[in-house]
Amino acid sequence: MKKTLVIIAALCMSFAGRADSLKELREVRNAYVKVELSDWSVNSKTAENFLKYSDYGNQNNCEIRELYIEVAMPDKERERLVSLFDKSKRQWKDLNYADQSRGSWNTGVHMARVQALSKLYASGGYKSKELHDIVHAALDWWIEEHPINPNWWHNNIGIPRKMASTMLMLQKELSQKEIEGCLAVLDHAKFGMTGQNRVWLAGINIMRGLFMEDEDLVRKAIAEIDDEIKVTTEEGIQEDWSFHQHGPQIQLGNYGLAFADNVSFWMRVFKGTSYQFSKEKIQIIENYVRKGLSWAFWRGVMDHNYRGRQPFYESGPGKAYAFAVVAENLAEALNDSFFKKLAMTNLEPEKYENTLIGSKFFPRSDCGIYRAQDWYASIRMHSERTIGFERTNAENTLSNFSADGALLIMRDGPEYDDIPPIWDWRKIPGTTTYEDGLPLKMDNSREGRQNNSKHVGGLAWDDVMASTMELERDGLHAMKSQFFFPGFVLNLGAGITSSRAEISDVTTALEQNHLKGSVRQGKGWAWHNGNAYVSLDKQPLIVTTDEQEGSWTPISPTYDGPIVKGKVFKCWIDHGALRSGEGKYAYAVIPGGNPSVATSWARSPKVKILSNTADCQAVRYGSTICAVFHRPGSIRVKGKTVSSATPGIVIVKGNASKEYPLDAPVK
Repeated sequence: MKKTLVIIAALCMSFAGRADSLKELREVRNAYVKVELSDWSVNSKTAENFLKYSDYGNQNNCEIRELYIEVAMPDKERERLVSLFDKSKRQWKDLNYADQSRGSWNTGVHMARVQALSKLYASGGYKSKELHDIVHAALDWWIEEHPINPNWWHNNIGIPRKMASTMLMLQKELSQKEIEGCLAVLDHAKFGMTGQNRVWLAGINIMRGLFMEDEDLVRKAIAEIDDEIKVTTEEGIQEDWSFHQHGPQIQLGNYGLAFADNVSFWMRVFKGTSYQFSKEKIQIIENYVRKGLSWAFWRGVMDHNYRGRQPFYESGPGKAYAFAVVAENLAEALNDSFFKKLAMTNLEPEKYENTLIGSKFFPRSDCGIYRAQDWYASIRMHSERTIGFERTNAENTLSNFSADGALLIMRDGPEYDDIPPIWDWRKIPGTTTYEDGLPLKMDNSREGRQNNSKHVGGLAWDDVMASTMELERDGLHAMKSQFFFPGFVLNLGAGITSSRAEISDVTTALEQNHLKGSVRQGKGWAWHNGNAYVSLDKQPLIVTTDEQEGSWTPISPTYDGPIVKGKVFKCWIDHGALRSGEGKYAYAVIPGGNPSVATSWARSPKVKILSNTADCQAVRYGSTICAVFHRPGSIRVKGKTVSSATPGIVIVKGNASKEYPLDAPVK
């Protein structure tokens, strides 16, 4: 009898435990719906921007496209979708259902609209029989037709994510036939892959498990995400808080932004439950956003250098809005006002001052960022260790020189926004490139997208940063160093040599951005839009303000529109063919400098160039000395010897110094 009572008690406890688990699982499901129904806009203006930047759900970049469902749908957009819906065909009249584009799949917009209208319906903001009927008719069409795209991502991730979200928002609204049809779509989302792709697939299975009340599936999927929340030398978060995917290449604005978006969302959903990530994992995400991702946004725009292969139309502010969603999720998940301010800084930059000031170099990614109070600069390089750029789905096809020392400087934010179609991609700011009479190189092999030198690196120390790159590509060689100080960036080039017979001209670009207002120019200097550009070695600066034209199609075949035209400020140094001897350059960019500042610098530079050779490039500014030793050596400065026994970067401030070894393996 006693044994029987013990068994009964154990069974009761087991049933109670299961009941508690089911209760919590349902609470998590409700939390998911609550977060999914959130409106991340803060006013009518930002709400309009959420729709605009997402191109009303058509945007090629998935994180920007999702802005479409991250805002409460305005009446005007609801009315537009209702008017465009063909009830007999159960399709939208303005979509191309024959489209098979691998990037932005127009047919896939159908499910984006189903998801967005389901959110509107589930939120209770607008309920009507007409809206109910449209949502179910459109959902049933997809289930019955089950369109497939040649790009696996849409079939396995993009559409299943929208479908799973729709299922959870509608829940009891779905018929058994609809449930079975939706689950058939979700069957494409199998566990696997690496990095952010793995996180996307796991997230879909979390949603499936929540809908089916399958605790084992939910916990298995969470474990998949948990395993990707780590610091690694493979794909994912790097030790320097950059992010890699598709090999060792910087991916802050593409996969890295998606990773932060997805994980921060789940952090918010799981908060206060047994499903939440461990403190260690949460700290990794917080560090990644604080110390890595957040640095790449300036005044409501994401730096072009860090947008990955998708510098699409309005992607600068669009990615900033996507980051604001990340920051808002973290603010809620961590109860941290720092992230709330980050969100608002990107949604309403005109109302908030920049408070993120300092310098940061990402040695794992050969990139750096310098932030002053009122200006921003970034340097993007690559080496034998890293891949300079990515071309996938015929996107970003003009990018051959985009990591060859690209130096972008912003004060306003939109200086480079939507410039890709009209950019001269052989004169990306900061780069030293060649003209060989051939079309822009399109080698998509890893070797074709790498710099053939490991002699690349940088050292950041508070308000000073030094970076360097030995450029060795396609018969062009150069030693390029950049020195970032409060108030200016100094650029030195030495040992510039071309060895390939086809190279007819070599240039170094100082700037190329949208023409804004007047341009002033004097002997050895130029001024445009509040920035001064000064040659420090008497070489003339060539300046043009011509109208340039091009197309969005090489950026992405999704854009099959007319030729784009616009006036561009372009400033560069012409080195010639460099068949004999070695070329060099020395110039400064002074953000916020007026024409009188430019003329003053041209007469008497505020910084001392100590050396500019292929052996050593060094400068002194006040009591700070920055030296790049391409070979072991030393320099003597005012009775002080600065030296390095190996190739390296040395920064000296008074009696303190820091050193970064070049050529050594990066940890």
